Amino acid sequence: MQIVLEAPKPAPKTVAPPTPKPPEPKPVPKPVVKPQPKPIVHKELPKPVQPPPPQPVAEPKPEPTPKVQAPPAPAPDTKPAMPVAAPTPPAPPPPPAPAAPDVASIKASFEAELRSAIQAAVRYPQAAKMMQLTGKTLVAFVFRDGAVSQVRVVTSSGADLLDHAALDAVRNAPYPATPKELQGKSMDFTIWVRFHLSDS
Repeated sequence: MQIVLEAPKPAPKTVAPPTPKPPEPKPVPKPVVKPQPKPIVHKELPKPVQPPPPQPVAEPKPEPTPKVQAPPAPAPDTKPAMPVAAPTPPAPPPPPAPAAPDVASIKASFEAELRSAIQAAVRYPQAAKMMQLTGKTLVAFVFRDGAVSQVRVVTSSGADLLDHAALDAVRNAPYPATPKELQGKSMDFTIWVRFHLSDS
């Protein structure tokens, strides 16, 4: 005898039925909120600030005047007073020294006197008069105690007749006395000698 063992047949698979999906909820409409008008708020006006009532000013109390005590009288000096010597009168100031003579001003004044003396000694040459020559000559010289030396023409007048006449006037002029401050000194002078027909 053959025994045939048959394998047990697998149990048929049970297929689970599909789970039905739950229905989606419908959107709930949002309630429409109407905007409410804002209440009108009346602003209160600020109340006027009243100034505080003026406070009475307290008058300062007068300070008491301090009493001044008189210093005690000094005790009388019973010692005999020493004789006070009379002050010596101040010595009189010495007389002011005589001012030193201004040699420059004396020389300038003396030069003016020399110029007048030379101009007075001018002898207008007759030939120059006829030719109606005019002009001036600058003459230089050395003066010492009424005597002149080194007489020369510095600036010519343009006419020899007038230049020679100017040199003669310097040599022959009667000069004034020499001031004591200038005595014994050799001084250089430069003087213009003028020739005008109206002066001749």
